[in-house]
Amino acid sequence: MKRKLTKRQMINVELAERASNRKAAAALAHHVPKPEQRDLKILFNCECADPDCQERVPLTLAEYKSVHASPTQFIILKDHVEPEVESIEASGQSLAVVEKFSL
Repeated sequence: MKRKLTKRQMINVELAERASNRKAAAALAHHVPKPEQRDLKILFNCECADPDCQERVPLTLAEYKSVHASPTQFIILKDHVEPEVESIEASGQSLAVVEKFSL
């Protein structure tokens, strides 16, 4: 049985995944030639509140950077939204861009 996380714990899990993704994006931007970056889909970690989530979100570097232009936006799978800590700002077939509430 999963334990219930506090709102602060959920946001900390999401921030940790975002930090991991940020490192991956920086490494890829440095090592992949610019022309190849445009269409290359990268499997980023889902930035949801579930500490056990192992799902991946396919995005280009440009898409990833666009979502993270705002410090309160995260990219997650559509069915991973936690209404206690976030609202959906945009969504696609299987992905959602969520905005975190301030605590």
